[in-house]
Amino acid sequence: KCACEEGFIGDGELCADIDECATEVDECHANALCENTFGSYDCVCESGFDGDGFNCADIDECAGEPNCDAQAQCINEPGSFICACKSGYEGDGFVCTDIDECATGVHDCSPNGACNNNPGSFSCDCLEGFEGDGVLCTDIDECAGGLDNCDLNASCLNQEGSFECTCTEGFSGNGVNCADNNECALGTHNCALEAECTNNPGSFTCDCKDGFEGDGFECSDIDECALGLDNCAGLA
Repeated sequence: KCACEEGFIGDGELCADIDECATEVDECHANALCENTFGSYDCVCESGFDGDGFNCADIDECAGEPNCDAQAQCINEPGSFICACKSGYEGDGFVCTDIDECATGVHDCSPNGACNNNPGSFSCDCLEGFEGDGVLCTDIDECAGGLDNCDLNASCLNQEGSFECTCTEGFSGNGVNCADNNECALGTHNCALEAECTNNPGSFTCDCKDGFEGDGFECSDIDECALGLDNCAGLA
């Protein structure tokens, strides 16, 4: 009696090849491909796996030299790998470009701070007139801290992020440089006509002239005769 050889099926007189792959009687690994051959079959590990087809182990591509971008990290997966851009970068992992957090507005810098883009990140600096870490910035009171450059004859007014200098009364200028106003020379005093004006730094004084009395702003005539202050000769 004739019998078909292993890998074939029939009555011995007529034998047909058994497709082990199609009938799923092969012993290939789950991560292998079955290839039917005449009277047998071959097992070939799928891409990303290594072995004889009956045993296939995952290949760790990350342990080798993957073609991920320098600013990406390699993540091994069964039979494959992925490249993921690092924080602060964007792209497909094979090409990663820096994210400009300042231009895109995704930073958390203070409204009173400046954003500086750096490769893969950003930094914050407080604007002039403010202090802090850049994320929190508070106004610097230049007047209270003696950081102003106001003239000695000016007053300092603190403002948000800055300050203002204003010359005090009796002086004029830009606040940084203040000059005394000579009210006597300018005629801006209010001394009486019978008084003399004397300029002082930031002010002036009024003194009644000889023969007059008062506070300088109002002067009245002194009646020397009635008061006996004259030096007229008496009768012999």
